[in-house]
Amino acid sequence: MHERYKDKGLSIIAVSVDKKRGLIKQFTQKTEPTFIIAHDPTGKVAKAYGLRGMPSTYLIDRNGQLVVTHMGFRTKDKDKLEAAIQSLLEK
Repeated sequence: MHERYKDKGLSIIAVSVDKKRGLIKQFTQKTEPTFIIAHDPTGKVAKAYGLRGMPSTYLIDRNGQLVVTHMGFRTKDKDKLEAAIQSLLEK
């Protein structure tokens, strides 16, 4: 999604709540993500967003308003999430 929509304004920030930064490094070496991965070992971001499970997706509009919350990752949900992203980018 990041590669497909970054030129239209999509920014993706992943937040790792792993206590050990080394786990993030291992992950990024394997996957080579093209988006930001932040480290939040204290879980402040998770608390702020009321994280109930991982992975979770939060779509925030250009005004900083949370508009979509989605928990989990299922291939069948991809189209719905992509449509939500497209809709937000058109605004």
